[in-house]
Amino acid sequence: MKSVSSSESNNFKFGKQIIKNDTTLTISKNKILFSRVDKDKFSYVRNDSENKTTKNIIHCRAGDLEIEIAPVLPIHLPTYKTDFVFIRFTDPIFISGKSTTELTVPFPIEIGIFLINDEQTDMLDCFSCEPSNSRFGLYGTPEEGRLCKYAKTPSFVDKNTQSPLVHTDLRIAVENELEESVHVGKIIIPASDHDLYYNGENVMMDELRIEIKNRGGLKIIEVVQKPIATPDNWSLAPRNIKKTDYKFSMEWGFS
Repeated sequence: MKSVSSSESNNFKFGKQIIKNDTTLTISKNKILFSRVDKDKFSYVRNDSENKTTKNIIHCRAGDLEIEIAPVLPIHLPTYKTDFVFIRFTDPIFISGKSTTELTVPFPIEIGIFLINDEQTDMLDCFSCEPSNSRFGLYGTPEEGRLCKYAKTPSFVDKNTQSPLVHTDLRIAVENELEESVHVGKIIIPASDHDLYYNGENVMMDELRIEIKNRGGLKIIEVVQKPIATPDNWSLAPRNIKKTDYKFSMEWGFS
């Protein structure tokens, strides 16, 4: 764990830090200032890309402040109301009948600032480096639909334009059990069932399996989370939302 004292970091990496004195961190367009106000208290101020300010006074049990900056699931902003993420692809994915394939698509993330007290980790603040991802969408009808976080993303990963502070790669195993080909233009993901992992500035997440099938004459997608073991030299990101083990089927279409 590195110690930070009176410093400013522009080469950002996820991880744990010990804050001893006044410290400034720059994460994309967010500028964070920790200031010691007493022997066991720090002030926390974050100015974001929209010139909004978040402030807190932190009481720490020890003389110094131990924090962890980590990627978190994109379900906290603008407020936590759902465990589901609605991914709309800019270009639909064409999948042949009776075939299996694998996709890798961008998946939005948020950034969490966690306080570490002994063995307990609590989220102090959360923000997005791409504010346009902090919005909601409805999957289904107004009466029976499901509220989701909404993001529009490409249907493939472009490392030349993708920022590790905005998206991670989501690997999706696809099985089309139908005789005919289909276009998949959206996927609804029970995101809270997934874990995130980080190594420096890089982020990885649990994988996903989708099965396209016919249920009583209705074309549906069944969505199943595929957990992975924590890779060597990677850290499991902390979380403040419990897993739910959702069993979810897309019954209102996926084109």
